Amino acid sequence: MYKFKVGDLVTGNLESGYKITNRYSICKIISIREHLYEDLMVQVVHHKESKEYIGEVFSVCSGYFSLYREPNNFRRVR
Repeated sequence: MYKFKVGDLVTGNLESGYKITNRYSICKIISIREHLYEDLMVQVVHHKESKEYIGEVFSVCSGYFSLYREPNNFRRVR
């Protein structure tokens, strides 16, 4: 069983060397390619450093990501 599924929200961990898909980003998994090193295709849905990255798609290695968990005090603005 794979640790992520399509549709999961993930964030980069501290070991991530990625410039954009890092701990300041929240990304949605749009596809999984288990046989490749960069096994995830992710789309940036939120970024603390710049809104210009939102919507961008990247191939990344799943080892540098963990599931995103919304803080209990987080409230979405609609």
